[in-house]
Amino acid sequence: MKKEILLGEGQCAKVVKVDNVAIKKFFSNYDNARKEEVFFLNKLDHENIVKMIENDFLTITMELCDGDLLHWIKNNSRFIVAQNIINVANQLVSGTKYLSNNNIVHADLKLANILYKKEGIDLKIKICDFSHSFAMDSPYHIKGSVDVIPPEAYYDKFSLSNIEKYDIWSIGQIIYGCFTRKHLIEEIINTIRLDEKINLNLHQDYEYACEFVKTQLHQGYIDDKVIAILNDEKYAIYEIEGCDFLPKITKFIYACSRIKRKDRFDHDSLHKILNEDSYEFPISFRKISYEIGKEFKSSEENEVSFQ
Repeated sequence: MKKEILLGEGQCAKVVKVDNVAIKKFFSNYDNARKEEVFFLNKLDHENIVKMIENDFLTITMELCDGDLLHWIKNNSRFIVAQNIINVANQLVSGTKYLSNNNIVHADLKLANILYKKEGIDLKIKICDFSHSFAMDSPYHIKGSVDVIPPEAYYDKFSLSNIEKYDIWSIGQIIYGCFTRKHLIEEIINTIRLDEKINLNLHQDYEYACEFVKTQLHQGYIDDKVIAILNDEKYAIYEIEGCDFLPKITKFIYACSRIKRKDRFDHDSLHKILNEDSYEFPISFRKISYEIGKEFKSSEENEVSFQ
């Protein structure tokens, strides 16, 4: 029997390394999840989407990668992360644009679902785990992670208008987390709950977070919270040697993280923000500054906990 090395484990499956491939082994009552993932992977062929080699009952064999972004961020300094961030953001936009062009919404984009292969000092990004994905024109039920699904997902039903921008919210959360080691939606909730002494922890209070955000959205209190956090003048982007792209990344996060889906930028506009030095923001936009610079400048001894 070939040796298996555990790479990771989730709610419905575990992933093991066997020789030079990765095998996703679904738990006995989750073969329907495997079938759903195979359905989408069979349709996809893109450099930023993990490649399926074969599938069988309760297993999917995939290309082997070097790790996922969650562990990469935890194991590297902020400076190393920053040197790769434009490249990572560009690839995430390319991969999700490809999905959108194929009428697919990933619906659970998060750091743990973004694999990478090392290419010298660069990373080749591979989007994985399509067990929550859905076709843009079909009914669906959101079951993704509370820290990455967009605000409209908290409603039981919502319009499919601009559904191609659904995953764009999650890209903004991924890039925000890369720099700050924090969850943007968690910070939004805690700014609303300033009158309470104990801050919310998304992973410990998942059900409460869902209901809380749903209530706040319904009452309209949260519409501008993302903008307020990103625009907060009390935070400043420091001039950091080699990191003059921070304002550009801040604009990128802002463009992804609009509460109203129709206001989020499309894939082509996001590429322009990242790749054109002279790109002008097409909306009224005062100086954006926030915790990225402060967190980036802080010593590694004061590392922020990031789950």
